[in-house]
Amino acid sequence: MEPFAVGPAGRMVAFDDPEGAALCAWEPGQTRGAQLVNDPGAWVFSTLHTGDANGAEAFYGSVFGWKLGPADDDGSAMVMKPGYQDFLAQKDPDLPERLEQFQAPEGFGDVVATMMPLSNGASPHWDVTFSVADADASASRASELGGEVVLEPFDAPWVRAALVRDPDGVAFTVSQFVPPS
Repeated sequence: MEPFAVGPAGRMVAFDDPEGAALCAWEPGQTRGAQLVNDPGAWVFSTLHTGDANGAEAFYGSVFGWKLGPADDDGSAMVMKPGYQDFLAQKDPDLPERLEQFQAPEGFGDVVATMMPLSNGASPHWDVTFSVADADASASRASELGGEVVLEPFDAPWVRAALVRDPDGVAFTVSQFVPPS
Protein backbone atom coordinates (compact mmCIF):
# COMPACT_ATOMS: atom_id res chain seq x y z
CA MET A 1 0.00 0.00 0.00
CA GLU A 2 1.33 3.42 -0.86
CA PRO A 3 2.13 5.74 2.07
CA PHE A 4 -0.96 7.49 3.44
CA ALA A 5 -1.70 10.14 6.05
CA VAL A 6 -3.32 9.19 9.35
CA GLY A 7 -4.69 12.64 10.01
CA PRO A 8 -2.18 14.90 11.75
CA ALA A 9 -0.81 11.92 13.73
CA GLY A 10 1.60 10.81 11.01
CA ARG A 11 1.98 8.72 7.87
CA MET A 12 1.96 4.98 7.42
CA VAL A 13 3.00 2.52 4.74
CA ALA A 14 2.27 -1.19 4.43
CA PHE A 15 4.60 -3.46 2.46
CA ASP A 16 5.99 -6.97 2.17
CA ASP A 17 9.65 -7.79 2.60
CA PRO A 18 11.38 -9.73 -0.21
CA GLU A 19 10.22 -13.06 1.29
CA GLY A 20 6.62 -11.89 1.62
CA ALA A 21 6.41 -11.06 5.35
CA ALA A 22 3.93 -8.17 5.67
CA LEU A 23 4.61 -5.18 7.90
CA CYS A 24 3.77 -1.51 8.37
CA ALA A 25 6.06 1.43 9.08
CA TRP A 26 5.19 4.72 10.78
CA GLU A 27 6.44 8.24 10.03
CA PRO A 28 5.57 10.46 12.99
CA GLY A 29 3.59 13.66 12.72
CA GLN A 30 1.96 14.82 15.95
CA THR A 31 2.18 11.25 17.32
CA ARG A 32 5.74 10.00 17.64
CA GLY A 33 4.74 6.33 17.79
CA ALA A 34 4.64 3.93 20.69
CA GLN A 35 4.62 6.09 23.80
CA LEU A 36 5.00 3.13 26.11
CA VAL A 37 7.07 0.00 25.58
CA ASN A 38 8.19 -2.92 27.74
CA ASP A 39 5.59 -2.28 30.49
CA PRO A 40 2.74 -4.73 31.17
CA GLY A 41 0.07 -4.28 28.50
CA ALA A 42 2.46 -2.63 26.04
CA TRP A 43 4.46 -3.86 23.03
CA VAL A 44 7.81 -5.48 23.83
CA PHE A 45 9.10 -6.68 20.48
CA SER A 46 8.14 -8.45 17.30
CA THR A 47 9.51 -11.63 15.77
CA LEU A 48 10.30 -12.20 12.13
CA HIS A 49 9.90 -15.81 11.01
CA THR A 50 12.01 -16.18 7.88
CA GLY A 51 13.65 -18.76 5.69
CA ASP A 52 16.42 -16.36 4.61
CA ALA A 53 18.27 -14.84 7.58
CA ASN A 54 20.99 -13.28 5.42
CA GLY A 55 18.45 -11.72 3.06
CA ALA A 56 16.40 -10.42 6.00
CA GLU A 57 19.48 -8.92 7.61
CA ALA A 58 20.41 -7.15 4.37
CA PHE A 59 16.86 -5.88 3.72
CA TYR A 60 16.00 -4.68 7.24
CA GLY A 61 19.51 -3.32 7.73
CA SER A 62 19.08 -1.17 4.63
CA VAL A 63 15.52 -0.08 5.46
CA PHE A 64 15.75 0.47 9.25
CA GLY A 65 19.44 0.28 10.16
CA TRP A 66 18.93 -2.95 12.11
CA LYS A 67 21.80 -5.29 12.89
CA LEU A 68 21.57 -9.01 13.56
CA GLY A 69 23.23 -10.55 16.60
CA PRO A 70 24.86 -13.97 16.50
CA ALA A 71 22.50 -16.89 15.92
CA ASP A 72 21.64 -19.20 18.81
CA ASP A 73 21.72 -22.98 18.43
CA ASP A 74 18.08 -22.96 17.26
CA GLY A 75 18.84 -20.39 14.53
CA SER A 76 17.15 -17.52 16.36
CA ALA A 77 18.90 -14.18 16.69
CA MET A 78 18.44 -10.79 18.33
CA VAL A 79 17.64 -7.91 15.98
CA MET A 80 19.14 -4.69 17.25
CA LYS A 81 18.75 -1.00 16.45
CA PRO A 82 21.96 0.64 17.63
CA GLY A 83 21.08 3.44 20.04
CA TYR A 84 17.72 2.01 21.14
CA GLN A 85 18.97 1.47 24.70
CA ASP A 86 19.94 5.14 24.87
CA PHE A 87 16.41 6.09 23.77
CA LEU A 88 14.86 3.81 26.44
CA ALA A 89 17.23 5.16 29.09
CA GLN A 90 15.85 8.67 28.58
CA LYS A 91 12.66 7.50 30.32
CA ASP A 92 14.31 4.76 32.39
CA PRO A 93 17.74 6.02 33.51
CA ASP A 94 18.42 2.89 35.60
CA LEU A 95 18.12 0.57 32.56
CA PRO A 96 21.85 0.30 31.74
CA GLU A 97 22.65 -0.54 35.39
CA ARG A 98 19.90 -3.20 35.53
CA LEU A 99 21.09 -4.79 32.29
CA GLU A 100 24.61 -4.96 33.72
CA GLN A 101 23.28 -6.39 36.99
CA PHE A 102 21.35 -9.11 35.10
CA GLN A 103 24.46 -9.81 32.99
CA ALA A 104 22.47 -9.17 29.82
CA PRO A 105 24.17 -10.28 26.62
CA GLU A 106 26.05 -7.72 24.54
CA GLY A 107 23.57 -5.53 22.65
CA PHE A 108 20.51 -6.69 24.63
CA GLY A 109 19.42 -3.12 25.39
CA ASP A 110 19.26 -2.37 21.66
CA VAL A 111 16.98 -5.34 20.82
CA VAL A 112 13.87 -4.28 18.89
CA ALA A 113 12.93 -7.68 17.47
CA THR A 114 13.96 -11.30 17.20
CA MET A 115 14.37 -13.46 14.16
CA MET A 116 13.45 -17.14 14.01
CA PRO A 117 13.82 -19.72 11.24
CA LEU A 118 10.58 -20.86 9.63
CA SER A 119 9.07 -24.03 11.01
CA ASN A 120 6.29 -26.47 10.13
CA GLY A 121 5.87 -25.19 6.56
CA ALA A 122 4.84 -21.71 7.73
CA SER A 123 5.11 -18.74 5.39
CA PRO A 124 7.42 -15.85 6.30
CA HIS A 125 5.63 -13.56 8.75
CA TRP A 126 5.92 -11.20 11.69
CA ASP A 127 4.27 -11.73 15.05
CA VAL A 128 3.99 -9.44 18.05
CA THR A 129 4.76 -9.86 21.76
CA PHE A 130 3.14 -7.91 24.57
CA SER A 131 4.54 -7.53 28.07
CA VAL A 132 2.48 -8.91 30.95
CA ALA A 133 3.01 -9.00 34.70
CA ASP A 134 2.04 -12.70 34.87
CA ALA A 135 2.12 -14.94 31.78
CA ASP A 136 0.10 -17.74 33.43
CA ALA A 137 -2.66 -15.39 34.59
CA SER A 138 -2.77 -13.63 31.20
CA ALA A 139 -3.07 -16.91 29.29
CA SER A 140 -5.83 -18.05 31.65
CA ARG A 141 -7.69 -14.75 31.29
CA ALA A 142 -7.45 -14.88 27.48
CA SER A 143 -9.06 -18.32 27.57
CA GLU A 144 -11.82 -17.07 29.90
CA LEU A 145 -12.56 -14.28 27.40
CA GLY A 146 -13.06 -16.68 24.48
CA GLY A 147 -9.49 -16.84 23.22
CA GLU A 148 -7.36 -19.94 22.91
CA VAL A 149 -4.05 -20.75 24.54
CA VAL A 150 -2.12 -22.19 21.59
CA LEU A 151 1.09 -22.79 23.53
CA GLU A 152 0.81 -23.09 27.32
CA PRO A 153 3.07 -20.82 29.39
CA PHE A 154 6.70 -21.89 29.14
CA ASP A 155 10.06 -20.71 30.39
CA ALA A 156 12.74 -19.38 28.04
CA PRO A 157 15.83 -17.30 28.76
CA TRP A 158 14.73 -14.05 30.40
CA VAL A 159 10.97 -14.68 30.02
CA ARG A 160 7.94 -16.79 30.83
CA ALA A 161 5.68 -16.66 27.78
CA ALA A 162 2.58 -18.12 26.16
CA LEU A 163 1.16 -18.05 22.64
CA VAL A 164 -2.46 -16.95 22.60
CA ARG A 165 -5.08 -16.59 19.86
CA ASP A 166 -7.89 -14.04 20.30
CA PRO A 167 -11.54 -14.92 19.52
CA ASP A 168 -11.03 -13.73 15.91
CA GLY A 169 -8.05 -16.06 15.44
CA VAL A 170 -5.23 -13.50 15.68
CA ALA A 171 -2.20 -14.98 17.43
CA PHE A 172 0.17 -13.06 19.69
CA THR A 173 2.61 -13.78 22.48
CA VAL A 174 2.37 -12.63 26.09
CA SER A 175 5.73 -12.34 27.82
CA GLN A 176 6.63 -11.88 31.47
CA PHE A 177 10.17 -10.58 32.03
CA VAL A 178 11.99 -12.98 34.35
CA PRO A 179 15.63 -11.92 34.70
CA PRO A 180 18.13 -14.51 35.86
CA SER A 181 18.58 -14.54 39.63
